[in-house]
Formats: sequence, C-alpha cells, structure tokens
Amino acid sequence: MSHKHLFQQDLFSNHRAKYVPVEKEMAMTIDNLVKTFYANKLGCVVCIEQSGALEINSNNFKVITTTGTYLFKRHLGQQDLNKIQNSLNIGQYLLNKSVAVPKMIRADDGELYCFNSDAYWTVSLFVDGNYFSGHSKQEVILTAQAIGKLFKALATLPEDIYPPEEIHYNLQEWDSLISECFQRKNEWISLFGLEIAQLLEKDWKVMESSLSTIKKKSVVTAELVPCHIDLHPHNILVGENFHATIIDLDSIKLANPKSMLAFGVYKLMRQYASNVIKECPVQEIKKTVWDFYKEVELDARVMGKEEDLLQYYAMMEVFRRICIIIKQNLRNSHSDWNHVLPIQIIALSEIKVLFECF
Repeated sequence: MSHKHLFQQDLFSNHRAKYVPVEKEMAMTIDNLVKTFYANKLGCVVCIEQSGALEINSNNFKVITTTGTYLFKRHLGQQDLNKIQNSLNIGQYLLNKSVAVPKMIRADDGELYCFNSDAYWTVSLFVDGNYFSGHSKQEVILTAQAIGKLFKALATLPEDIYPPEEIHYNLQEWDSLISECFQRKNEWISLFGLEIAQLLEKDWKVMESSLSTIKKKSVVTAELVPCHIDLHPHNILVGENFHATIIDLDSIKLANPKSMLAFGVYKLMRQYASNVIKECPVQEIKKTVWDFYKEVELDARVMGKEEDLLQYYAMMEVFRRICIIIKQNLRNSHSDWNHVLPIQIIALSEIKVLFECF
C-alpha cells in the first residue's frame, strides 16, 4: 500500500528559526525594560527582532545587547504570576539536572521575572539553532537522548513545584462529542467553514474507527506525572554539533507519561518521515522510528512492557486535541485552532503507519 499521500510537509516542516524586525512601539518597550530591570546584567540594546515562525510564538523576542544575545518572553495578562514562577522553578530544576533547556537570566533585583507594560517578562540566553528537521541520523539520536533525559528528570521533580494543570482523557465525553458532531452534520459548513467541513466528510470514518480502536484497547492513562505535552519540531532547537535544546517549558503539565512520550515520538518522527517518504521504504522509516523510541526510552523508562501499545497512546493524545478543537467550534463557535485540525486528523493514519508492528 502506498503511504505517499501521508507525511506531507506541514506548518512544522520549515526548520529555519525565523525572526523579523520588531515594531517601533515594542522596540521602545523592550529597550525601556532593559534599562529599568536588566541594565547591570545586559548592558545596552543593540537590536530587537520578533519571532516570526508560528503565531503562538509572537511573544518571543530576540534581543541583542552589548553583553550577548537573549530571548525575551512576554507573558500576557491571562497568565498569573504563580504559573510563571512554577514554570521558572521547573526550568531551574531541569538545569540543575543537566537537561538541555534555556538558561534563565535574573533581573538586577535578583528575580527571574519583571513586570512592565501590563505584562510579566522573563529573559533567557538565546539558543542559536534551528528547529528539529530530522535530516540527519546524528540529529535524530541526540534529540532522542535529550528527550530521554527530560523525562527522567521530570520523574524526580519535587511535588512542591509540580505544574498545576492536569491533562485527562475522557473517552465517554469524546464519544458523546463525536456523536453530536455527526448529528449536526448539516451545520458543518456554517460551524467549521467549507474546507474543514470537506475534510470531516472525507475522514469521518477514520476518526470513528480510531476512537473505536482506542476504546477496545483499553489503554490505561490514569497515571499523571510532570510531562512536556508538546514535543513537536518547533519546540526542539538544534544548534552546533546537533546539540538539542528543549523549549516551551510552559507546556510541562501533569499528564500521562506514556501518551506524551508516544505523541512526542510521533511528532518528531513524522518530521523525519516527511523528508524521506518519497525515497525511503516504509520499513526502513519504521526502523528509524523504533531506534529513536528506544534511544528515548533508555533514560525515560516510561513504556515498560507496553511497547506494543505505543501507537494507541499516541492516538489518545491526538484524539484529545481533535476533540478540543471540535468542542470549541460546537460550543463556542471558536475556530482559532481549525488550521491545525487537518494535521491532527491525518495524524491518526500516520501513527498507524509509523508504529505498526512495534
């Protein structure tokens, strides 16, 4: 069977980290922030650019000063200080455990954050690199090792700095939601727009059969431990000598480690697969996926005897994301994440290809 309709390039396929000139008002805000809170540590601002990769990264700024290059992150009003401090504490813990995460910079008053222009700000050393591409075996192996160390360190995270948010899987709710969505099929165009409505029409049976398979397998996801829940290619920065740094520590939540490991393996290895699917036999791609997983698991030690269930754990996380998007449309008429729905739906078929026969 041909799989070349799968693993097409998507919004994560561009592995070049992109920064664009910042608007004048924001440049003035950051310059004032440096002068007020970081003058002794960072010196004077030379250049400011804004992340131009994905819209979710629009609050990240590359700031070059007389002392070096730094990443400034703006935490908007909906993020309370306790969550920011928690994420910072986790980052410091991971650094102490020699996990490759960005090093935070303290303000002149010793704090790891400051408040300026109606937002909290944090500063870290800028990681000079590109997003994970999967173009070389060395990059794949070193990234797997970095992720394995992350899982190992998070497993020992002290409970007093556990992240407050929990990720749960509610199969009964998903069943009800999918049934309701199908019953409202005549509203799909008005709810989702024509393109998404056509996608749902084409792949509805895939979604139904995937949910049925998940229920039959009865994978156990009750265990919740600190996990990075979004290990996609743009959350791995690969620098000199293929050194991999894990970013977006705000995505560390209490979640099921098997699902998050499986989902991370899928997201990173589908990037590799998209590079080689036209030339490489599927069995060879599967072997590389297996090698990547085994390298992660050397340190992570998450799956144990459940390696044969890896694809179903990955499907659980994908289906959770699909249901979040569908629910937002059905309940709130919110379409903000509709642009990633095609990525999530096709993932159900891609996971089966990558993990089959594990």
